[in-house]
Amino acid sequence: MLINLKTIRPITELRSQANKLFKLSEKNDGPVIITQNGVAVGVLMAADVYQEMVLKSEEDELLKLMDEAEEDIKHGRVHSIDEVKKEIFTVLARKKK
Repeated sequence: MLINLKTIRPITELRSQANKLFKLSEKNDGPVIITQNGVAVGVLMAADVYQEMVLKSEEDELLKLMDEAEEDIKHGRVHSIDEVKKEIFTVLARKKK
C-alpha cells in the first residue's frame, strides 16, 4: 500500500482534531500516519478497514498452513488419527505427573 503524503499528520493534530483525522481516514479509505518529532509513531484508521486487514491476514495465514499441509501429504509426512490420539494422551499423561 502506498502512503499518501496528505495522510501524514503530527500528533498535535491528533490531539486537537481527532474527528477530522478519522474523517480523512474514511475519505481516503486508508490509514493516517501519526508522527512525533517527524518520526512515525502510530497509525489511525477506520475500525472496519482495520478489521478487513486482520481478516485478510488470518486468511493468508490459513492458506499458507493449507499449502504446507498439502506438501506434507504429497511427501508422505502424515500420521493416522490413532497415532495422533496416542501421542496426545501420552503428552497429557506426562503433564499430570
